[in-house]
Amino acid sequence: MKKVVLITGDLAAGKSTLADKLSKTLNFTCIKKDCVKEIICDSVGFSTREENKRISVAAVNSMIHFLEQTLKIGGEVILEANFRLQEILRIQDIVKQYNGQLFIIYLTGDPKVLYERFLSRVPTRHKAHLSIGLDKDYNKFVEYINDLRNQLERIDCIKIDTTSLLEEDVLNKASSYINYINSKKVKKGGISMYGKNAWLKYGNDTKAVMDFAEGYKDFISTAKTERLAVKEAVKILDAKGFKNADSVKSVKEGDKVYFINKNKNVCAFVVGKKPLEDGLRILGAHIDSPRLDLKEHPLYENKSFAYADTHYYGGVKKYQWVTIPLALHGVICKKDGTKVEVNIGEDPKDPVVGITDLLIHLSADQMAQPLSKAITGENLDVTLGSMPVDDKEKEAVKANILKILKEKYDVEEEDFISAEIEVVPAGPARDYGLDRSMIAGYGHDDRSC
Repeated sequence: MKKVVLITGDLAAGKSTLADKLSKTLNFTCIKKDCVKEIICDSVGFSTREENKRISVAAVNSMIHFLEQTLKIGGEVILEANFRLQEILRIQDIVKQYNGQLFIIYLTGDPKVLYERFLSRVPTRHKAHLSIGLDKDYNKFVEYINDLRNQLERIDCIKIDTTSLLEEDVLNKASSYINYINSKKVKKGGISMYGKNAWLKYGNDTKAVMDFAEGYKDFISTAKTERLAVKEAVKILDAKGFKNADSVKSVKEGDKVYFINKNKNVCAFVVGKKPLEDGLRILGAHIDSPRLDLKEHPLYENKSFAYADTHYYGGVKKYQWVTIPLALHGVICKKDGTKVEVNIGEDPKDPVVGITDLLIHLSADQMAQPLSKAITGENLDVTLGSMPVDDKEKEAVKANILKILKEKYDVEEEDFISAEIEVVPAGPARDYGLDRSMIAGYGHDDRSC
């Protein structure tokens, strides 16, 4: 398994020095971003900070390209730079693709000491590294390194504080780390970004985690569709002092606003102090989840059962949707232009709906099928009822369902043409495991990422 050593961390923490020494110790090729950037700058030049940024991006892209070419021929390499999170994730993917082993070493230190080191080397630094102006503002320097620290907080790596260490001490710690990992049977593809059990860092003090989880469970129990997720998100934003952008005429640093797009998306902003040209930090999560949607003409009757015809949305494992309690959520736009919100199956007093399956002694042929074919998408129709309105009515069971919907929501069958009804698992999110260390709930994977 070929090794890749990635050295990153704070400015002036000794990354380049460690890379050179480790390269000699391990006999690995060493590629340093500063060297690549200087070559590009000497060749093409730059006149603005933006041009310098583009050269930095080109330098990292060149390093990653060289990494891939090296792994293709079975080589081993050290990469050194103040890598950003997305760049490290790209490197992880490439190392995994070529069945390599990735070691990440993060050098850090006391900001005041690092700043003194940074200033001491300014006179001899190449012009490619001086465009940002950190040598003139200590607070800006600290903000820069804190931004990187925050990005890489959850990366699995060894952190070495170089504040008071000699160069040889840093080398010994890095070498010991690599030797230690080598002694373990690390799986192919490199070290997992989330390789450690997350509970270990909390020890016995888990109250804050559990308290947060209660609110999170309430959210995913309520926000089962995009519309509901937006509705709940707006409640939270309002409580946190955010304002709907429609009610705001102008913004200034520190203002908090949000936008709503057709009740299906919500975007919240905290206005920063820097112009947009300097970039922005984006945290995103999708609020749609695999589900079943009722078709435009969903209701039908078959063999004295009323059903709703559906089509599935997203990555649905079809076998998981049979014989479980299901709920109906959505909106119906009526012929008169009014809108009705539908919620059936979440209140403990509500009925639930579901998709039936064959009894075990009738399912020999079904069980002989591959899992992907035993339950088909065409058969994921929801059972709504079996009670007829009377014995003379044509499609009497369907008619009874329509009667119930008329009484509860004042809707007609034609109104379903302009309806958006989603079928989702019924019931709240629950603690999972005897130690309550996990959460089981619909949309959990989607809402948490």
